[in-house]
Amino acid sequence: MQIPGGTIDTSNGKNPRLTSAQFWSNVCRKHETFSSQALNNLIRTLKKKDANESTDIVKHLEELEVLRTKLSNVELTFDDSVFNAFIIGSLPPSWDAYTVTINGMQNGSDQKKGLTTVELVNNLTTEYERRVTTQNSAERDQTYYQSSLPHAGSSQKRYCTICRKGGHWTSSCGTTGGKENNKRKRVKGNGTNLAMEAEDDSTPNVSNHVALAANDTFTPCYTWLADTGTTSHIACNKSQFSVYRKADKNITGVGNTRVKVIGSGAVVLTTNANGNANKLLLSDVLHVPTATDSLFSVGRFVEHGNTFTANNTGGYFYNSQGGLVMTSGLHNALFPLNTSLSSDVVNVSQGSHTWLEWHKRFGHIAVSGLQHLQRRNLIDGFNVDESSELVDCETCIQAKQSRTPFPSTVDHETTFPGELTHIDLWGPARFTATNGARYYMTLIDDYSRHCTLKLLEKKSDAPQKIKDYLTSIFVQSRNMPKAVQTDNGTEFMNADLKSWLEHRGIDLRPTAPYSPEQNGIAERYNRTLADLVRAMLLAQRIPKVLWGTAALHAVYLRNRAFTRVISDKTPFERWHGKRPNVENLQEFG
Repeated sequence: MQIPGGTIDTSNGKNPRLTSAQFWSNVCRKHETFSSQALNNLIRTLKKKDANESTDIVKHLEELEVLRTKLSNVELTFDDSVFNAFIIGSLPPSWDAYTVTINGMQNGSDQKKGLTTVELVNNLTTEYERRVTTQNSAERDQTYYQSSLPHAGSSQKRYCTICRKGGHWTSSCGTTGGKENNKRKRVKGNGTNLAMEAEDDSTPNVSNHVALAANDTFTPCYTWLADTGTTSHIACNKSQFSVYRKADKNITGVGNTRVKVIGSGAVVLTTNANGNANKLLLSDVLHVPTATDSLFSVGRFVEHGNTFTANNTGGYFYNSQGGLVMTSGLHNALFPLNTSLSSDVVNVSQGSHTWLEWHKRFGHIAVSGLQHLQRRNLIDGFNVDESSELVDCETCIQAKQSRTPFPSTVDHETTFPGELTHIDLWGPARFTATNGARYYMTLIDDYSRHCTLKLLEKKSDAPQKIKDYLTSIFVQSRNMPKAVQTDNGTEFMNADLKSWLEHRGIDLRPTAPYSPEQNGIAERYNRTLADLVRAMLLAQRIPKVLWGTAALHAVYLRNRAFTRVISDKTPFERWHGKRPNVENLQEFG
């Protein structure tokens, strides 16, 4: 019997009559054998599909996608996360830094998922095109450099690499004073030479500086000059950035001239000092396309505890531990850095973060409060990109709508922590928290504005929590509480709590009936706290039953944030006597 794809012996050598079930079994058995063999071949091909440094990555990705399609035809499918692992594993080692960074990115994907295969392929294609463009530019510059050298068959056999003239060797060049002076000008361990057109030593020609590696292989890098006059790092070309974001502002240059800044970001420079390779991350670098050369701000380098020295041979850059991390030459009164650009993509979480990122990390506290923290240097580890754009937070617009509050003035007369405590209770919540709580009570110290939050299952738990709090103040700080301010709720105005406070000489100050404004500090704090909790839950789509955990986190953040009443310190520092550190703070959720 003839069928498409081959001939099947339906007689089986014995009985020429087969049932339809037996016939179908024979057909499946023959084609299943073929599919199994095809599957093995495709898997073997996929495992061997590795790219090297010279591979066309775009073509390589297309071939992998063809293999994926063929595998799906034999009923073997991969989800995006598995196939992405195949793609990343097939790339050469020079792509490791880039793939580590983008592997967890979520460009348009579901919040809980990683990149789709389409997004990963698009990112890899864009990065490959950027690398090809940079390499082509480097090859053109290398060709230009080599064309300026004398040819092997030329009668001009002697050539000086200092003055770029023939007829003598570098060691006998009169410009440098000969071999001995040339030794003195060589920077220890710099590993690079500087090629320049020195037609007139009296006229600095910055644009003609070109950095060459020790093996005479041109490194794709514009000249970086150490500058003690600029207050910011400045890059002249977008291709120098490892992390880049658009900007639109002006800065003041020499003679109060206005210079256009179109972007900012991070640049990674590779240095070689004393034989040690170092990666130097420059954050908050400004992109000024009209700049002749890129400028390295010595002031920015030194203000972080580092050191810069210079003599007639060049400049030397030391870290805060005294280790040499970078050197520069000295040519025509300029300090060109002995560096090359690194193609590494930096992890932005290790550098500065935007105002919006810190706004989210601080539980959606107002950006103005964060700016006060930065301006007054009230906390440690608060690395913010001050040039980042201030954008409206959509979550805050949804979560913080309210009418204008009553005007209020508060006389700050307390003199020590624990002297006066403002207390208010919020609830019941529509959702029971994970620990069974339906209420929370805020206890705010008037002197420091430090808040303590207590989660309560019922209102009747409030008196005991107040007793515990006031007792802890005396035990831990030896400060005797003098007064508490509350509203007229029965959880506060009860015989048990009144008797306990009176026995210890603590004054109970209730508000007048229907006048919550008299307890404005606690009332406003509760509203602010509810806004922050609502914003944090909305931002990450967190179940509302976790409102208790969010409230505790919000109080933790508020104690480390700016408070207008005590502008010189944070509530945490005034309460505990030490500065808070938020270096490892992450967004809630």
